[in-house]
Amino acid sequence: MSPPSNMTLDRDIRSLAAEFARNAHAGQIHRDGQPAIVHSLGVAENFMEEPEVYAIAVLHDVLEDCPEITYDHIVDEFGTFIAVGVLALTRAKDESWSHYIARVRQNPDAVRIKIADIQYNIGRADEKFLRKLGMYTDTLAQLQESQLQFISRPCQI
Repeated sequence: MSPPSNMTLDRDIRSLAAEFARNAHAGQIHRDGQPAIVHSLGVAENFMEEPEVYAIAVLHDVLEDCPEITYDHIVDEFGTFIAVGVLALTRAKDESWSHYIARVRQNPDAVRIKIADIQYNIGRADEKFLRKLGMYTDTLAQLQESQLQFISRPCQI
């Protein structure tokens, strides 16, 4: 459940997260040849109406790609809710793809963001990515199944 927020805070969290990601990814290039921040912003734009989810999306590669940034940095800057989402989307160097996706599937916001991430990457696929296209389409199906399960679960009080 997302923490309550007002419109001023909403605009600020999106701007702050985008600026944080821009600084963290400075000089990095995404597999499509664009600056890494272009990828992060492209994924995040799907969540403009949900400020906290936008923040998670724009920060989704920061822990994985920027070793100087830690989980605690994200907690300090954006709070636990956003940090937990970012961590759910961070694949450890020694983590198998199947374990990573199983972990992503436990967090409804991470599921939605990972779907947007894969769709973004498919739209800009290079030869290396295309060799793994089957894996990514299988992953999309698993994530979409998880998304439906989150939607169909009755609210428990």
